[in-house]
Amino acid sequence: KRIWGADDVAGIIKDGDEYKIILEGNESGDTKELTQMIMQDILYHKDTGVNFIVKDLGRKNSPVAVVEAASLFLMLFALCGAVIGFNIIEEKESQTLSALSVTPMKGYEYIIGKSLIGILIPLALGYVLIWLLGIKNVDSEKLFLMTLCGTIIAVLVGFIVGSLSGNQIAGIANLKVLGIILSGSVVGSLM
Repeated sequence: KRIWGADDVAGIIKDGDEYKIILEGNESGDTKELTQMIMQDILYHKDTGVNFIVKDLGRKNSPVAVVEAASLFLMLFALCGAVIGFNIIEEKESQTLSALSVTPMKGYEYIIGKSLIGILIPLALGYVLIWLLGIKNVDSEKLFLMTLCGTIIAVLVGFIVGSLSGNQIAGIANLKVLGIILSGSVVGSLM
């Protein structure tokens, strides 16, 4: 069954005392030769003079996981900021802000209310993100502090996008520009 697939796979079966190679016929030219070389090495093993040593460097995680985690955290902050920004844009378009201006709500209460999404979601999802990436040795207090400081990015991105954009399309354009600026920190850390 496996041989009839679209890729180059050869089958090897034992028929009595001999082995047979089964090919579909549409494999690349090297498939038959490589399969014969493997069978020859299994049946008539000889020392080829090639030595190799396998070393365990003791790394359990990929070295890319740290950069990936930083990039995903930055994206988490930017997306939560986008939620804040687009909520503000939607209130501007539906003229809810003018209705809110006549209520007894203070300005700082509005800012705190809008900022809660950009603060609470990253705090919760930060731990989920670390768990999904399989990073085990993380100091929970430092992660909480780092995420709390990073929420400033989310709130700033949200209010910048919300205040500079008159409609949803302009919000997307402003978010792209801010995304380029924010990704500079990750690119700069790699250089």
